[in-house]
Amino acid sequence: MESNGLFETIKTLFYLLSRIKLLVAACKATEENELYINNIKLNENYNYLPFGRIIIGTGSAHIIIMLCAFLDEYSSEFVHTKYPQYSKRIDKVRKSLKPVIKRINSWSGLRDYRNQVLAHNLRIKNGESLFLIGKEHSYKVPTTINELTLISELLSIIYLSIGITFPEILSVVFSTGTVKEKIKFEKSEVAIDVEKEIREIRTQVNKILRSCDSSDPN
Repeated sequence: MESNGLFETIKTLFYLLSRIKLLVAACKATEENELYINNIKLNENYNYLPFGRIIIGTGSAHIIIMLCAFLDEYSSEFVHTKYPQYSKRIDKVRKSLKPVIKRINSWSGLRDYRNQVLAHNLRIKNGESLFLIGKEHSYKVPTTINELTLISELLSIIYLSIGITFPEILSVVFSTGTVKEKIKFEKSEVAIDVEKEIREIRTQVNKILRSCDSSDPN
């Protein structure tokens, strides 16, 4: 289709919104049924953790990651410079959505939290470790189910506004395939024996360590 690039952007926004709404719904259902869900216990060293909190915490973190991805796609791809033939419509809808973006940006720590805590290696600016003794880092991000629900609804306003502005593209978005159809997983050709592999790799590691110790004069 002629508007292929814009289609891809709108499709991306739809996918991210769908995932966010799914996880918000899962977090809400978990909170509502937490007493029951907390009867599930993990093995080994984690059986003291409330299972409901694990689900909500993990879901919340992934929501923030996808929220940042949604905002990145909207701010860098859904712009008139990318699609000059649609510049008037894009500028109109972006102008109308300024109150939505302003509200989302009131959580001013979203990208820092995504980059420094959730998606990367716990390093702050200039490679400083998050675990540096004597320092704390504050992030203004959504932390409650109500806040996550609000975010989900705000993103829905964005997407619906775009859909109303570009109905000819939105109709195609719903009729095309899913992300799953675009991804191929390369599966192992043999069954994995976890205990055997760990045993063999530990043997290799210990052998290398002994070799290092014997060659180190210190």
